[in-house]
Amino acid sequence: MNHYEEIKGEVIQIIYSNIDANFAVIKVKDINKNNTLTATGKIQSPKVGAIVKLRGYWEKHRKHGVQFKTISSAIALPDTLAGIMKYLGAGFVEAVGPRSARKIVEYFGADTANVIENEIEKLILVPGIGPGRLRNIQLAWNDQKIFNVAIKKKLLS
Repeated sequence: MNHYEEIKGEVIQIIYSNIDANFAVIKVKDINKNNTLTATGKIQSPKVGAIVKLRGYWEKHRKHGVQFKTISSAIALPDTLAGIMKYLGAGFVEAVGPRSARKIVEYFGADTANVIENEIEKLILVPGIGPGRLRNIQLAWNDQKIFNVAIKKKLLS
């Protein structure tokens, strides 16, 4: 019987990805244990720099050694300001590039994650973000949330 656990980490390399099959092989830096591991399985749309929450178990592959067999995954907002800036600036949210990400984090500081998750309309206060850009950011953020929910439902069914 497998012992399930959860790992939260940053994707540092994508070895293989098949979005249609919802399957990937990635290298992840475990945030809690500060080590690097290989994760395989149901990993949705992996991108280098993303913070992922993986649920699964350890298994020993006869050819590739010990790997974390992932049965479900989700993208998570990073916990640090630098991580949030990197996440936003890496293209996970359309209409936000590296310069806009820096402005958002500088404007909201420690409250950035809360603003993005719960009060996204406040981004209009950031210099350089007008109504049109705000709408694009909101749509991209909502699409990402809907995608995450759809994947979770698919994995649970």
